[in-house]
Amino acid sequence: MKFIRWRENRDKRVYLLLCIITLMIGMTCVFFWPVNLLKQPTPILGFTMHYLSDSAQGWVAACFVLVWFVWALKGSSYSTQRCLSLVAQMFILFLIANILKLGIKDFTEIPRPYTTVMTQHLLLPEPAHFYKLGVAQKLDVLNDMQSYISHWRLESWKQHLDYAFPSGHTIFVTICALFFGSLFIEQKRYVSLGVLVLWALGVAYSRLWLGMHSPIDLVGAVALVGGLYWCVPRHYSVERIKSLPLMNRERS
Repeated sequence: MKFIRWRENRDKRVYLLLCIITLMIGMTCVFFWPVNLLKQPTPILGFTMHYLSDSAQGWVAACFVLVWFVWALKGSSYSTQRCLSLVAQMFILFLIANILKLGIKDFTEIPRPYTTVMTQHLLLPEPAHFYKLGVAQKLDVLNDMQSYISHWRLESWKQHLDYAFPSGHTIFVTICALFFGSLFIEQKRYVSLGVLVLWALGVAYSRLWLGMHSPIDLVGAVALVGGLYWCVPRHYSVERIKSLPLMNRERS
């Protein structure tokens, strides 16, 4: 495949959405951070935050991507080439984002906010000590917190024992919001765009509420996705391979 008009073909809709999402996440952090992790939530709030967060991980996240993709293509007149280009771009974005996320987490080694709460309850000498423990030891320390915090939060803590920065869930929903959101703007489907952005913001806020991330983790995730969108081409063409000098030499 050949990349076409790499820097000349940036999608301005993506960066408009990126600015809006960054602003809204920033406002969310200003008004709702810090979160009192020891406060017992209502069952409805706990259920909502827990499953909002779960919608951006594992097989549920894969189902969401498939649903959004089918919905974005529904009623469109995209050619097969355009659809293949979209699939290629989305695959590359998710692949590179996940590789970078894992590398940055191991490099920065920023503890999750819940480790601070555990330190305050004298279960850890300092937040960084949590990451020196084995998996079984980490789970034992987390179980000691079950009388202090909501089970909704504790379940999420046990699922993610790694470092915090950047937020993988926020990376996922930001890619979805920019990728599918730009298509909805192109198609003038603004209700779908609104639902998509609200879902992305809900997931980002749920990570704060659950004690999994701080604002810097969310902002770092959005910045990472914005940089990826600048680097990853939007359009790919199979036909132009024929015009490459290398292909012409092979024919001769």
